[in-house]
Amino acid sequence: MAETLYQKRTKVRRMSDIERLASQYKKNVEAMTGEYQQSFGEFEANRAKAMQPYNAALAQYQTAFADYENQAAGYRERLGAYQKALEDFPTSAGEKVNAQMYNTKGGKIWKIGDRSYSIDELPANYFVADVMGEVPEMTTVGVGRGARQVATGKMTTKVVGQELRKRTPPGKFTEKAPEAPTAPTMPELAEFDSSSLAARRGELEATFKREVGERKAARLGAVSRRATRPMLQET
Repeated sequence: MAETLYQKRTKVRRMSDIERLASQYKKNVEAMTGEYQQSFGEFEANRAKAMQPYNAALAQYQTAFADYENQAAGYRERLGAYQKALEDFPTSAGEKVNAQMYNTKGGKIWKIGDRSYSIDELPANYFVADVMGEVPEMTTVGVGRGARQVATGKMTTKVVGQELRKRTPPGKFTEKAPEAPTAPTMPELAEFDSSSLAARRGELEATFKREVGERKAARLGAVSRRATRPMLQET
């Protein structure tokens, strides 16, 4: 049975309703997308503004920390030199002391100021060191009573005397280690909340699907009624 003019118009109207719903849904989605972008842009701008004091403090901290690293490197170098001086002190060469030495039956005596000391009685950090010097090398010529020492024409290094020396321990290391600057604390910033927009979009999509479903159901119902009318007429 051919469709009547009314049925055709009804069909066209229902189809145009679905197209209109789809067009309106698209516009609503585009509007919400624009709203989302605007909200996110405002969120980013506010976040950047809130971060400005922290970024400024961070730049100052980085400069201060670079200065601290330079100071710390110098401190470690000086401390290392002091520790090395402590380690080398027991065997260091020390400095010569202007002291008079004279021989006695009991051994050598060293006079320091108004007091005299044997080698075993020297004050702390004082010690006797051999004095080395370049002297002509000698050799023995002849044997027995006719033997004598003559120079070979060469020079040799040997002990030529002794001197009193004193080791002075390094003074106390009093330099304080540089203090590292305190890093700024990053502010606690809220995350972008898109839940309301997501909920609205979900409602919009659900409404669109429901309305389209209702129009499709109405169309199917109309087709079903057209199919049953001939049967009702025959009875």
